[in-house]
Amino acid sequence: MERIELSRSIPKIEFRLSAANSSLFLEKVYFKRLSENEISIPWTDFALSVELRAKLSYTIYDDLKGCFVDERTEEILIPLAPDIYQSEPVIQLNQRIENRLFTVGLNSKQRHFNRLSMEVCNSETLSEDYVLDFIIEKKRTMSWIDNKRYSSKPPIGIRGLYLMKKENWTMAHRVECYWFEDECSCDICGKRIIERHMIDGKRAASSEFALMCAWCHKKEGGLFGDGLGQLYTRMNSNRWLLTFGFTDDQLAEFGDEDDDDDENDC
Repeated sequence: MERIELSRSIPKIEFRLSAANSSLFLEKVYFKRLSENEISIPWTDFALSVELRAKLSYTIYDDLKGCFVDERTEEILIPLAPDIYQSEPVIQLNQRIENRLFTVGLNSKQRHFNRLSMEVCNSETLSEDYVLDFIIEKKRTMSWIDNKRYSSKPPIGIRGLYLMKKENWTMAHRVECYWFEDECSCDICGKRIIERHMIDGKRAASSEFALMCAWCHKKEGGLFGDGLGQLYTRMNSNRWLLTFGFTDDQLAEFGDEDDDDDENDC
């Protein structure tokens, strides 16, 4: 058995499913109170306010076409309903989420879901005083995806897909360089950057650098690399992590190549 936690700050966790008979067993969930202040709501009221969903998903990304070519999802509601006479802050779930087989294409080829996520869907309304502590058991080649170290924010449009393909997560986690602010606006169009990507890059007609959204960066030349531009990706922790366009010093220290600084038509 293992333990996982979901909260307002970390409302989602993902697993990679490597086999058709992978499954996740949810034994119970504890409602842990982090503080004892007078305004904390009772754990039963908190439990009733939580909407917990599991989602099985299957996604294929075509590198040649530069787009998602197939995506299937199936959602499962996980009820969290305490007994009205219950005093202990724990709910016995005893729920098993099993992988599924489905058919794709004209030849009816069978596939299985390759990801499973659990998410508190209304996390913005949750109390900061509670954490959901789950007791789980994984079966059949299921691995936990460290959600805080990656980004589940979907790319927007062709430009977003193009930039997502450039992300070098191995190098990003070695360098671990974060932008100093979490909320940023584009210096070109003035809009708040809410998409997956932000670029600290050189403007086309000058030597000045500017913070840019994905499309303004393309208009300004769209280059990456030392002295040209750095690509930052919005993490699930809400921070901006450098994922492409590493400096020469970073490449020399951490040992990788970052030689694709040419723009294409995306």
